[in-house]
Amino acid sequence: MTARRPAASDAFVDGDLASAIANTRSRITFVTGSAELEEIAGKPLVVPQRGELTGHTLRGKRKDYRCERLPLVGGGQADVFKATHKPSGQVVALKKLRDKYPFPRQIARMGREIEFGRRLHGHPHAMPVLDFDHENTWFVMPYAQATAEQCRDRFADIHTLRSLVEALCSVLTVAHREGWIHRDIKPANILLNDRWVLADWGIVKRPSGQTTDAQRTRVGVFLGSDGFAAPELYNDAHGVGPTVDIYSLGQFIGWAVTGETPLVNVPLVPKSGPWRTVVREATQMDPARRPATISDLLDIVSQELDEPQDPPLLIGEHLQRELAGGSPDAAEQLVALAAAKNDDAALYCDLLINTPLDPLIPALLSDPGRAIEITHSMAQLLGSHRPPERGEVDAVIMWLIAIAKKAAAASELELLETCCSGAFEWNSSWDQWSPQATISTWISTLAGDAASSVAAMPRQHPGCAAHLQHLAHDIRIDHRIRKAISSP
Repeated sequence: MTARRPAASDAFVDGDLASAIANTRSRITFVTGSAELEEIAGKPLVVPQRGELTGHTLRGKRKDYRCERLPLVGGGQADVFKATHKPSGQVVALKKLRDKYPFPRQIARMGREIEFGRRLHGHPHAMPVLDFDHENTWFVMPYAQATAEQCRDRFADIHTLRSLVEALCSVLTVAHREGWIHRDIKPANILLNDRWVLADWGIVKRPSGQTTDAQRTRVGVFLGSDGFAAPELYNDAHGVGPTVDIYSLGQFIGWAVTGETPLVNVPLVPKSGPWRTVVREATQMDPARRPATISDLLDIVSQELDEPQDPPLLIGEHLQRELAGGSPDAAEQLVALAAAKNDDAALYCDLLINTPLDPLIPALLSDPGRAIEITHSMAQLLGSHRPPERGEVDAVIMWLIAIAKKAAAASELELLETCCSGAFEWNSSWDQWSPQATISTWISTLAGDAASSVAAMPRQHPGCAAHLQHLAHDIRIDHRIRKAISSP
């Protein structure tokens, strides 16, 4: 590639891209993402999707399209026709203003629909604008297979309806984040291509402060569709927020579940079933009582539709019974549960501590890193959900020392140190006689790396060292442990 030299630049080596950049500094800008590029270009980027019209074919020329004689959809200010893109033969939908000489407000509304369609271009659940008239009298979009009106029978399946609701919520989340409100969500505006898309942004509300004509949406002038429109759209369609779309979503769900057409300002709440609460909350007459955001609405959907998970303690009790019955997998499953729920004090201090340790040891030692997390959690969780009693403290210390013994024998020094740290800390605080006798007997047998690791623990927990002073002059004990115990 031969570098092009600006007229005012000094000579540079042809083919040297770095020199080319250095000598065209006023013409080159580095960007880190599409947002910066859109800012420089002054318009949204339109990224072609598979199967869309691309390149020189996007000319904004009405003659590139052959429309069928009768519209697919008519109403309001525009008609939608099935059309063919002549250069490619692709079947599309062309939406155009009905009047030959439309009013400026009609043009402005279609311009707003084109603008926002292009802003959402690339979102999987927004209807893209493929081509458009720069005079804002028509635009082209993919040809839809069906509308939600034609597919209502599918929504008897709870998973199908939930998938559709989540698709709508995903595109509304983006729109609301940027301050745009759809204001006309209804079955006819929910279309099926290879996936569900939300279409017809013709009466979309711009973000606050970006309205180009304050009189276009006047107080007392209704916008929306009867039955699906929120009550406030009948009074002040310009002052509304995201909760109007949430109301319409609630009415759409009620329509999908009951098969009934909603009445004006009458929430269509199902008589029973998992969607009842979702619709009831979304269609509160007072906007302040509805979920404030799409995320809040999705939380309610999850709350009502997700299968509740059993508490870890109940799962643990089941595995404990399986373990007692000789299940070969129960020990691994219980250890894995403890690792996954290492903040659940009831699981640890009410169940794990009371489970026979011997069957769990192989599962613990099979993954020392996981065992370290579990033993650390046991020491940390004791007393976190209720004041500990001496018997519980004894049990935890003895549990940790039992694992420490196995870790020492297997030369798992980090696990050994974690167990001893937790056991010595609780012994330091509670001065437990029975555990001290066990610790004294055990550390008298240690040598080598294990003795070195354990010797570090009394230095970290001086209170425990004080409880072991009677071993300081026992010559049978490793000299490092004796020194750690006797150190002031």
